[in-house]
Order: sequence, then structure tokens, then C-alpha cells
Amino acid sequence: MIGMLKFSNRPAWLADPLSQPIDWYWFYQAVDRAIQGEALEQTLSDAQALTEQHLACVQTENEAIACARQVDPDYNSSE
Repeated sequence: MIGMLKFSNRPAWLADPLSQPIDWYWFYQAVDRAIQGEALEQTLSDAQALTEQHLACVQTENEAIACARQVDPDYNSSE
């Protein structure tokens, strides 16, 4: 039997994907806007920019919701 690989320096969210710091709000918003007729490439580009700003904020150990509202004042997640 082959043993499980162990990674000593991996982020905690990799071990538990449900705890990952990515907020999918902007991705889903981009998809919704594209379905409504907006340009998919532009909506995805906007979503990526907001998500990257959010991740940068969260990685400095700030609260995820506060970071989301900081990068997008119209943030309205169902959490």
C-alpha cells in the first residue's frame, strides 16, 4: 500500500477547501451579468480584479467581510 503524501508547508485552506479565503461572489456576479447580456470577458476581468484585491486584503489577516466591503462598497453576500 502506498502511503499518503504529507506536505509540511501548505496553507491550511488547502487541507480544508471549505475554509479557503476565496470569495466567489464576484465570479457569480460576473456570470450573472454575462447571462444578462454584458460582455463576458469584461465581467470576468472585473471579477478577477476584485477577487485579487480581496485576497490581498485577507492575506494581511483582515476579516474577509470587511475586506470585501473595502474592495467593493456594493458587496452584498448572503453570508
